[in-house]
Amino acid sequence: MGVSKNAFARMWGKSHTAVNKAVASGRIPLEPDGTIDPDKAFASLRANTDPSQQRSRVVDQSFQQARTASEVLKARERRLRLQRLEGSLVPADILEDVMAAAFMRVRSHLLAVPRKMARTLAKMTDPEEVAEALEKLIHEALDELSETEAVAKVKRDAEADAA
Repeated sequence: MGVSKNAFARMWGKSHTAVNKAVASGRIPLEPDGTIDPDKAFASLRANTDPSQQRSRVVDQSFQQARTASEVLKARERRLRLQRLEGSLVPADILEDVMAAAFMRVRSHLLAVPRKMARTLAKMTDPEEVAEALEKLIHEALDELSETEAVAKVKRDAEADAA
């Protein structure tokens, strides 16, 4: 028993217009009552349809996936650009330079501690007094480093890149 053109279109996954075109071109035979026998229709479509003329769902899906990936990438780029303009994102090369300079300063300050403290510590006999003196000098060095040009440089470079 046959089905209507609309019902066959749903079975085939195509529009009723595509079914009408296939009927008109003779690729889908109609029953005498004007309905379509699905088994005969699918067999006829396989036999009478040029595969090179068919749009592949895989190709359509791959294109859609590529388009989605492209849009996701564009959105990420826009978000990064906005973060950079707002100053919440600093380029890695600038940050690496600033951090390298800061670590070199920390290193030189910490290496200077023994020389600065040698005479003072030599006079001290109380271990608690020695610990307090060392702790004070280390805190001074770290406080000086926290107020350095490094933080200001990162901010200036980020603002310059945004402009």
